[in-house]
Amino acid sequence: MNQTIQEAASAYIKHQDPADILSLEEGGIVTDAFTAGAEWAALKWIPVTERLPDYDQKCLCICDDAPDNSTIVGDYEAASVFRDASGYSWRVKFWCPIPESLLNFKP
Repeated sequence: MNQTIQEAASAYIKHQDPADILSLEEGGIVTDAFTAGAEWAALKWIPVTERLPDYDQKCLCICDDAPDNSTIVGDYEAASVFRDASGYSWRVKFWCPIPESLLNFKP
């Protein structure tokens, strides 16, 4: 299937019962949520050995120094180190950028 995310969202909306959905118009919550989810599903994990993000870029990360390979949202600092919201620095194995639509998504 070679649909864009926006085409997939439009097709999804056309097949929904308006009584079951809060907002069906373009730019409404359903469209925004579907688009954000589709972009999230399309994320690709990037090894830190292959490429690093821009400084201070917010990313989803798989931690190298956590016993359970924890996943965090962190800002890139240096080398393979990312800082989480509490200010703790983590060594990371893999990262992926977080699309703007997800960073700004408000349900």
